[in-house]
Amino acid sequence: MRIKIIKFTPYPKEDPTGYAVGFDVILPNGRGFYIDTAIPFDELETESTDEEITAKAYGKLKERIDARAEELNEKRSIIGSDFLVDPPEDDTPEVPPEEDPENEQIEE
Repeated sequence: MRIKIIKFTPYPKEDPTGYAVGFDVILPNGRGFYIDTAIPFDELETESTDEEITAKAYGKLKERIDARAEELNEKRSIIGSDFLVDPPEDDTPEVPPEEDPENEQIEE
């Protein structure tokens, strides 16, 4: 499973009271999902680093991430894939080259 941080911003925009932290979770079978949470300023140490805030957000979401990942991993990998249909076979009988008018040879 790959987890990418795709949101890290003060929240709400007007008069922020914390950070919104969002993750894009990609599973080995190619499926994925987005999940986020808010971390209030009053839950943070005064000098918390971005990494510490992100770790706190992950800790808050870990159970939900694991449950959703398990659910998506159980789906067969064919779900969501493209289905390619072979073109229908041509029912026209094949004309031997010597009888094909488009294969006409000019005699000199």
